[in-house]
Amino acid sequence: MALDNLPGTKVEVQDGSLRISRPPAMPKVTLIGTTNNPGIDPGEPVRVETDDDAVLFDNMYAADGVTLDPTGPFQRPSELSLAIAEAFAAGGENIEAIALPSATGLATKLEPDPSNSDRYTALGSLYNIIKHTDLDITVPVGAYIDSSGLGVGENFGYQLANFCYQNSINHRMGIGVLGVSPPDPIDSNPTGIPTLTQLNDWVTALAAFNTSAINGADFTIFDGVTDSGGDGVPDNYAFWATTNETIPTGAPPRFDANVVTDRRGEPVDIGAYISVPTEWARFFNDEGRRVNPTLGYYQSSTASAYAGLISKLPSRIGTTNQILRGTTPIRQMSPTQAETLINARYVPMLMRSLGYVMVQDNTGAYHISDYYKSDFTLLTTVRITHDAVRIVRSRGQNYIGRPNNAVNRNALMADIDEGLGLMQKLGAIEWFEATLIAPPSMTVLGRAQVDLVVQPAFELLQIRNFVSLTAGQAAG
Repeated sequence: MALDNLPGTKVEVQDGSLRISRPPAMPKVTLIGTTNNPGIDPGEPVRVETDDDAVLFDNMYAADGVTLDPTGPFQRPSELSLAIAEAFAAGGENIEAIALPSATGLATKLEPDPSNSDRYTALGSLYNIIKHTDLDITVPVGAYIDSSGLGVGENFGYQLANFCYQNSINHRMGIGVLGVSPPDPIDSNPTGIPTLTQLNDWVTALAAFNTSAINGADFTIFDGVTDSGGDGVPDNYAFWATTNETIPTGAPPRFDANVVTDRRGEPVDIGAYISVPTEWARFFNDEGRRVNPTLGYYQSSTASAYAGLISKLPSRIGTTNQILRGTTPIRQMSPTQAETLINARYVPMLMRSLGYVMVQDNTGAYHISDYYKSDFTLLTTVRITHDAVRIVRSRGQNYIGRPNNAVNRNALMADIDEGLGLMQKLGAIEWFEATLIAPPSMTVLGRAQVDLVVQPAFELLQIRNFVSLTAGQAAG
């Protein structure tokens, strides 16, 4: 009995504070980058609980990997530390980080500021290992779709798109995000502001898929908008899945003998698996105060932040017109420049009355015109489709090993209809039709096939306002 009226100290011992919270249900952001911190094992995913844990990924050694300098300039945020802070600030909660192993194997970590060639080799090795794990949104920090210094047939964008595609068909549907090389003078001066001419030259170069004159490279393989022949086939676009997992060649690359086609004979467009935000922005977060105590910010690609933004939104809600938290523009882009980049299938940003917002959630899928394009040019369409596939996979998994008879097949379809019906109630899809195919020839082999047709809730992108004037009613 509590002695509530007797003077003294009352004690209450509370229970439950040691319970481990469940991981967030939102999609997971996987950040892959460099750090030489000895406390982080290379190639191993590390769950990041809060943005305060970004310091755990700080660089701790000088570039030679020998000299420990705990108070000097080498104990500073690594590219992984910054990426973690950016993703959290943008709204991400379910975040993991992977220290990139060296190009020679998992025994050591790749040193900070590696050559693009070493980064490419290291990423390829790591992708081959983690493609069997659960991944939702993958960001290769420091890798850009127009990075220079790579070999023939090498591109970070294609590498990431192929990784996401291979993981999706074999394990779990996922997408990737990577940025572009910065405009001058950010490469040479981390707080530099490009002039109007430099900004315009950079936008023009990106739209031409060739930034080689601005510390980047020719990446015309991403040109999914040029069709000089008018036949509906992009002339230069090479982001097609291939049997040997290498960039297809030819004129156009679509007809390379190694290009994978679907059941309808259409080439598999893996550009739909990636998004390419163009913006380099100022980031105001705890890491910014550590990088530059005087200014309180640093400048970086918005790729990691964009991944965090995607993860906090349900699949039916696009990133279009969403504010990217924790950032401000280095130099504001004009609406005309933003439209130029949208038409080239990038994801630019603009200052609007809401704040600093994403303009349109494009994917990298080819888009020549409204009549010649992939079905998956918007991220919402991709994510809704992936969610529908996950439902079929997860509901179907419960029936693996059961008798392949009418009772279980009917129960399977009832489960799938229930899951897709919930997506319909939430407004993610307008309509769906799931059909189970199991003829005797397949039943004998223990197989069944689910054909799924989905109409996603297409995203509202533009409202047209037509205004007319009237002279008014005549007096009298």
